Parts: sequence; C-alpha cells; structure tokens
Amino acid sequence: MNLRPALVLLTLASLAHAQTPAGRGVGKPAAQAPADATNREQMTADLLAADKEGWRAVFSRGQALAASTSDVGFEVVRDHWAKLSDEAKQQLQKAWMFRHLKGGSMHPRLLDVLNLGATDPNPKPRQFAFTYLKQIALEDFSEDIEAYRKWHVANGSRKVEEVVEDSFRRWIEELKSDDVSTRDGAAALARDAVTTLTTSATIRKIATDAGLLDAAEGLTAPGNSEVVVQAGSDILRAINPDRTPAPPSAKPAADAELTKMPTQTVLIGNDKHKRYELIGPREGAKMPEGGYHLLVILPGGDGGADFNPFLRRIALKALPANYIVAQVVAPVWSDKAQMVWPTAKLPDEKMAFPTEQLIREVLIDLKARHAINTQHTYLMGWSSGGPPVYTCVTMPDMPVAGAFVAMSVFKPDLLPALEGAKGRAVYLLHSPTDHIRIDFAKAAEEKLAAAGARTKLTTYQGGHGWKGDVFGEIRRGIQWLETSK
Repeated sequence: MNLRPALVLLTLASLAHAQTPAGRGVGKPAAQAPADATNREQMTADLLAADKEGWRAVFSRGQALAASTSDVGFEVVRDHWAKLSDEAKQQLQKAWMFRHLKGGSMHPRLLDVLNLGATDPNPKPRQFAFTYLKQIALEDFSEDIEAYRKWHVANGSRKVEEVVEDSFRRWIEELKSDDVSTRDGAAALARDAVTTLTTSATIRKIATDAGLLDAAEGLTAPGNSEVVVQAGSDILRAINPDRTPAPPSAKPAADAELTKMPTQTVLIGNDKHKRYELIGPREGAKMPEGGYHLLVILPGGDGGADFNPFLRRIALKALPANYIVAQVVAPVWSDKAQMVWPTAKLPDEKMAFPTEQLIREVLIDLKARHAINTQHTYLMGWSSGGPPVYTCVTMPDMPVAGAFVAMSVFKPDLLPALEGAKGRAVYLLHSPTDHIRIDFAKAAEEKLAAAGARTKLTTYQGGHGWKGDVFGEIRRGIQWLETSK
C-alpha cells in the first residue's frame, strides 16, 4: 500500500479504537459479570503466556476465548492486542473464524476481532483479516483501506449473519450483471463464497432463493473465459452437486487445439509442494540455436493447476515457436486460508519455503532438462502472481532477463532493494478501471525505472481480468521484452 506511513497508522489507529455502536445486543449478561470479572485476569495471563509458547498454543487459547458469546473473551484480546506478536494476532483471528469454517455459528464479535486485524499497522495480521473478510463481505479490501473503513462503519455493529446474507444477495446480482467487468469481478470471489456456502445451510438456501444456481450456470456459458467458467462450476458443485453445467459446444475443438502443445507434470525431488507444469516444446519443434526461450508463469487466483489449458493457449497463440513455458503451481500448505504466493518478506506461517526459492529451483530443474537461453528467460504473473514476480525480478542473483506483470499490486516495502532490477526489462499491463488501482502499476513503472530497469506500462479496457484481445496483449508484451535493450 503506497500511502505515507504516518497517514496509514493514523487511519488504522482511528479505526481500531472506534467505539462499538450500541444496539448489537451481545453485551455480557448480568449473571455472568462476577465470574467474568474473576476470570479476566487469568484469561489475560493465559493468552500472553500462549504467545510465548508459539502459534499452536495461541490458536488453542483463542478457541477457548471464542467459545463463549460473552464479550469478555473479545475484550481480553482487544485490550492486549498491541502486546501480541503478529503470529498471535493471526491465530486469534483464525480461532474466531473457526466456528464458522467448521460449520458452526458465527461469533457475534467476529467482525470486531477481524477489525483489529484489518486495522493493525503490520501487514501479516491485515492479510489474515482481509482474507477472512472476503468470505463475509464478498469484497476484497486488501488494497483499499478507505473502502474497508466505509464498509465497517456501515456493518460493524450489525449481526454477522445479516451482513453475510446482504453480501450474498448483492454478489449474486453482480454475477447476473450484463456488464462483463462487474460480472467477472464477482466471479473472482467465487472460491471465497464457496467456503461460506459449504459451511452454512442458511446461506445456501438464501443464495438459492436469490437465483445463484441460474447465475452460476450463466458463468459456464460458451465464450466466457476459463477462469469464469471454473468459478461457475465451483459454485454449482458447492450449492447443488447434482446440477452440473452443460459442456460448452466449443470444448471438443479447443481440446483438439491443445494437443499441439504437450504438457507434463514435474515434481522437483518428488515433492508435491515443488510442482510445475512443463508446457512445450511444440510438437515437431527443433531446439533453437542458443537454447529455448523460457517464460515462467505464476497464475493469479489460487495459482492452481486448473490454469493449464489457458497457459497452453498462451504458448500456442502468444509466443514464438522457440519458447517453452513453465507453469508454477502454488503450494497448498494447509486447508485453511493462506497466502497464494508467500515470500520471504511476507511469509505464510505453514510454508516450508518462500516462492522465490521455488522459482529458483524450477529454473535449475528446467536447465537440467533443456538448453535454456538465460538472456531470454522471463517471468510472468498476474493478480496474486504479480508480487512474487516483482520479488524475483528485484533479486540480482535470480537468472532472469525480465518480467511481465499484469493487474497486480506493487509494494516496494515487501520487496528486495529495487536496484536489483537494474538492467532488466519489466512490462506492465493494467486496466484503468481495475479494482486494483492503476496507481500501483504507475508506481512500479516509475520506481523500477529510477532503479535502473527498463519499464513500459500498457493499459487495456475492461477492468480486472484478461479482457479483449488477450493473446494479442500478451504477444505484444513478450515482443517488447524480447527487443527491449
């Protein structure tokens, strides 16, 4: 978030200390007051001791504090929040969400706990908060603290279940929208919605009555992008597994097209967390003089293997025949909410290694399999895949010549020194109407150029996601990288 630190801290502090409006209806019962007052000191001591023991102890203590609907557990957390480690703050938010994720009721102070995380001055607690808030609000506030502030003012004192119901009704209308940008933006939140749909029978019924089945089937229509079709399929499986979409009529022809671009799964060291899909060389292609040009891609969204058909089409329609593509598959470190592409400066608590290490090992493995032209080795990432690409391209010892980043954020404080990109080419693609502000791309263009990189920002219409002449846009970006000197 490229805001002045003082302004950020002032905004976050004002939010964190805002008084909870009256009328929530969850004040502690009079009969519980003496016992709660007696227990408060012990609860506090147990929480602070758990923080010293590690994240498992904090999570266990957090579950105990969240077990009661009394305000006391929340008040203990709130009053001592500033004393806690970032890891403890993450685990406490998880504990309050735990009842919901396991199919139980939502804690009446859940929004208050997440507000502590969302307004924390440090990025790790905020990341957990905004991940969980996406399942409640069906909005992504991670890059717009002002939008979150307005949302919290409007919803922070309401019952959580009512907030979720309203969020789903609004989201379903967006899925039905004739505006492609609005519809695709809503579809991008499908997996967050699915988490709530699979844990709440009440929300499933509300969503069904509001027309979610028809909206989801509309997403699977021929002509929609693979990401949107997948979102529709995920929703249908979550809400009604017996109702599956008819396959698009163009699918057989598309599958035949993909046979021209072979793909194979590679597990480095037979480690499932070190997986990539090797796409190419093309059928019948001869190794070019100097070795194959290489594009290593970190997809957006969940970074999963499902993007493979789209990436094979990139290889077929946007890249010269002398290219091979490596699709890195985001490791899944746990079955809970996590960062898609954690890095050394923004780690996931469960990760065994950061994304930049995985990229380095992929490059080493590829060079053992094929002759690779290091002067034409590039990284590509969009949306969630953008930040780790920025990380790698600013590492001076990473053997890449440049990078293609689309529709993503740029946060220099979470990157190595920008001077590490000196001499490399960085191509940026961003829509002015993207919900991720184009200011991020403009800052990347300016600051990386000042650090010695060659940069170019190109815009397109349509908002977040791949829109319009997708393969033409990618082709032009790769050509620029190839020829930029």
